[in-house]
Amino acid sequence: MADEQPRHIADLTVKQRFRSIFSGSVGNLVEYFDWYVYAAFALYFAPKFFPAGDQTAQLMNTAAVFAIGFLVRIRDYGQGFDNMALQHLFEPFFTTKGRGEGLGLGLFISRVIVERFGGTLHAGNANPGAWLEITLKRASS
Repeated sequence: MADEQPRHIADLTVKQRFRSIFSGSVGNLVEYFDWYVYAAFALYFAPKFFPAGDQTAQLMNTAAVFAIGFLVRIRDYGQGFDNMALQHLFEPFFTTKGRGEGLGLGLFISRVIVERFGGTLHAGNANPGAWLEITLKRASS
């Protein structure tokens, strides 16, 4: 097949043409579905991911995330991180757990993986609790 010459559309059979058109249409349908689902849920996502501010700003931020990439924010309602832990959170072998309860590699490895994909991993304190945020850039076509 490597030495097969590119064929002109006139050389394709009706079945091959139909199959090409159908395949392209299915791909477009999946893309439209992706946009539709995101738009439908954007009203729900906006105040959850961007709790402060007016509704217009929340929706604009949500739309920007979709246009630029992917954002995941995980939040808990525990005690949060102390200042020392927050400064060293992504360093290898740093742990707030007791001896033998953790290696301190989870967040370090997670950040390395996310950064290799061109993204970022951040953490911070909420009131109450803490949050972790992963941002990935939208894949180029």
